[in-house]
Amino acid sequence: AGSSAHWIFPSVSKGGMSEKDLAKEYWKLLSYMCIASFIASVILVNSNFLFKLWLGNEIFKSSEYYINTFLLLLPVFTLNIISIFYLLGLGLVKYKFFADILSLLAKIIVIWLAISVFNIEKWVVFFAVFIAVEFIAYGVIISRKLPIKLAHLVGFFLLQVVVVFIRI
Repeated sequence: AGSSAHWIFPSVSKGGMSEKDLAKEYWKLLSYMCIASFIASVILVNSNFLFKLWLGNEIFKSSEYYINTFLLLLPVFTLNIISIFYLLGLGLVKYKFFADILSLLAKIIVIWLAISVFNIEKWVVFFAVFIAVEFIAYGVIISRKLPIKLAHLVGFFLLQVVVVFIRI
């Protein structure tokens, strides 16, 4: 999914678009990415035979929960792709680094809590927590640079999470 959005980086980094146009393009790309990943997710969740062909029936059965969970979360995973290209294209690499450190800390804490403290075997679904931390951190940075409201980004994220939970 990330490689499908590489083309946006030169457009953002050239500096030829106004902040308002960059914001419009951001929303458009974010929407397209989420729609495309949702469609791919729905198709792949309903295509277990492809994974059985690829992995074999025994290996697929032992990893089916993780494959399906990842496919259900795919639209949420792809939320950060456009933000990353925007942060890099706008020259906000230092701020992206700090957001990534915050996300890493959230990953460590969430995984530790889920596995060690709460003994939750199905911890993969908790990926949504640190994806949220990363998305919000990126959103804070981008909303300071472009005319994009952080509340709208959080609302967009919550909409994606609701869609995932409806599908579960």
